[in-house]
Amino acid sequence: MNISLNSIIEKNIDYVPAIPISVNHKKLNEWFAFLFVFTYLIFQPFVKYNENVYGGFRFNITLINVLILLLIIANSLFLIRSFSYRRIPLVVIIFIQIILIQLFSYYWIRDYSFHSTLIYVKTLSKSLIASSLWLIAGAYLYDIINGANYRRVLRVAWTLLTFFFIYNSVLNALRFSIDLGDNLIYLMLADNYAILGIFAVHATRSKVMRHFVFILSIVTLFALLSRTSLYFFVAIYIMYLYRENKKLLLTMLTLSFILALNASSDVKEGRMLKMVFGGPDKSASMRYGMLIDGLNSIKENWFTGQFMGDINEYAGTEGYYIHNYLAIWRQYGLIPFVVIILTIIVNQFKLGTDWLKNAPLKEAEMLLFYFSMFVIFEIVFARTFDHPYIWMSFVPAMQYFRNRVNPEPER
Repeated sequence: MNISLNSIIEKNIDYVPAIPISVNHKKLNEWFAFLFVFTYLIFQPFVKYNENVYGGFRFNITLINVLILLLIIANSLFLIRSFSYRRIPLVVIIFIQIILIQLFSYYWIRDYSFHSTLIYVKTLSKSLIASSLWLIAGAYLYDIINGANYRRVLRVAWTLLTFFFIYNSVLNALRFSIDLGDNLIYLMLADNYAILGIFAVHATRSKVMRHFVFILSIVTLFALLSRTSLYFFVAIYIMYLYRENKKLLLTMLTLSFILALNASSDVKEGRMLKMVFGGPDKSASMRYGMLIDGLNSIKENWFTGQFMGDINEYAGTEGYYIHNYLAIWRQYGLIPFVVIILTIIVNQFKLGTDWLKNAPLKEAEMLLFYFSMFVIFEIVFARTFDHPYIWMSFVPAMQYFRNRVNPEPER
């Protein structure tokens, strides 16, 4: 009896059980979102400091972020059937409008100066790519702050980055601060570290350790040379103490006042505390002049705005922009500015009301409140339109208000 090889293979195949392959696409997006948070807040400061100060290998963070964004978009195609278009907040629609403005404006921007294309790409890196990813990360904020593994990574990362910055500051023979040479990356380092500090506080369960994280983060921010990040992080700590321990707040304020009275003239006149103790500030004067120029530009294009119009106005020179979120109006026009600002105000007013009433907020909601307050302080007083962090607050705020009206059943 002849038995063919094909028949044997076919019979054996019949006995092989089918193995179902199941992919949790929502969980995968959650992991991608955390990967972005890790890359932006932790990996980026470390590698950029190593690159700019020690001449280490250069990582293109923008390309990494683009890859993460493309992976999220591709993976989200599997979730499109379960997506409810009725739940898209107006601010997200405005964000799509902003993206379209950015993309279609290149036709004019390329003629602004010889370096316009490079400046355009750098601007999109923060105002489009990073903002999009922070918006997506916000959609998974509750999962991130409630995930034990995520919290563990945040705590360890904060510890390592704190040690790295303090160690490099102690090595500086001139003063206790990081030595950047001619590389102006201190704003990125300080903002990222401050936000990581807020994450680390809420990833820590122990109340004592939370105070330790706050205080050591303040010391580190002093060494990172950004007054805006330092002052507003201290403001967040004061707010935290006001809600959690008013007696400790009074003690800390009294101790700070005594230390201020006994501070040396070098400390009082140094860069980091000059604004606290008074004195001329060249940076503040320059920013005021840029604000006046920006307001005049808004008057000329009050409805439509002019994306990267500051680059055109200053003949291809970067840095001459409005140092607050009026820059949104300057860049994108009246409607995006009004929608974004009103959304921020309404969201934070509702959340702040619950915070003041000592309502029982969850850890993710407390993180959302303090994170949003820190970023709002920054965009009101010092940061411009491409400051991307505020976009993380919109989706979780919407989720919080929806759950407050229709609370989820306890499991």
